[in-house]
Amino acid sequence: MSVLDADPEASKKQKTASVKIAASLVPVVPENKTPFPFTPVEFVGLTALPYVDEGSGRPQVAWSFRAEGMTAPGAAPASSGKAGEGKSSTSDGSSS
Repeated sequence: MSVLDADPEASKKQKTASVKIAASLVPVVPENKTPFPFTPVEFVGLTALPYVDEGSGRPQVAWSFRAEGMTAPGAAPASSGKAGEGKSSTSDGSSS
């Protein structure tokens, strides 16, 4: 998913970042309830991993962004479906 930075002072290379979302289902972008052309989102479990990019001739630090999910700002994150999360059930079939 491409993420845009609306900062007018950001350089062209800094305006767009890519966030990979590792989820079993494709996340749905929340409804844009702002007057702006950008839809604000929160990434759940966002991880930023630095690495050395040597593809541009001169080595430089680059970043890899990964998230477990995405929600509307302030919304409770949906279960990511990982083992051990969500409702648990007892041996009699009732849930806790």
